[in-house]
Amino acid sequence: MLHLCDRPIGQLSGGQQQRVFLARALAQGADLLLLDEPFTGIDKKTESLMLGIFAELQAEGKTLMVCSHKWGNALHRYDRLLLLNRRLLTDLHRRHDLR
Repeated sequence: MLHLCDRPIGQLSGGQQQRVFLARALAQGADLLLLDEPFTGIDKKTESLMLGIFAELQAEGKTLMVCSHKWGNALHRYDRLLLLNRRLLTDLHRRHDLR
């Protein structure tokens, strides 16, 4: 994405914006990342790359809270899954609930 470094963020595609937002969050070095729909507008290759980054962050002891409407594969991606609809519907923990 280096070739896009001079382009205003509003002129980037949705997927490019998502990557910029993730890079900005990572550059801050926070121990907690709040990610709202991080997979919106990206292709499968970028999604796979981001999931690899998320796994690395988890291995470093970082906490990621991800809000998403796509949760079909979420229990395999995250340690804990909360299903909400104006209230808590389900609270699943991968280590306990997938046995």
